[in-house]
Amino acid sequence: MLASTFNVDKKVNLLSEIMNGSSHYDENPRLIEIKSDKLLINGVEADDHVAIKRLEEITQDLSQIIIVKVLADTSTQRMLDVIELLKSSGFSNLKLGGK
Repeated sequence: MLASTFNVDKKVNLLSEIMNGSSHYDENPRLIEIKSDKLLINGVEADDHVAIKRLEEITQDLSQIIIVKVLADTSTQRMLDVIELLKSSGFSNLKLGGK
């Protein structure tokens, strides 16, 4: 599967706050784990929009760190789709962990 879009300029900045020195984590867990068809929010499985809603409920400030972990057998396209969903929901400080 091809994980890029042609004729549309987009960038995914995964080092946003690390590069600027503002990477303080307030110890409240905000972990999104990406599966091929669902998301886990702090270990609880939900569909994408329910997970985003739960994340909004536990996040006081949308610029707080959200840890995003890609689980095995998850495509790059799926990862990019979830990152875009998080960013379009207003979350601006994503930290990405691998498989």
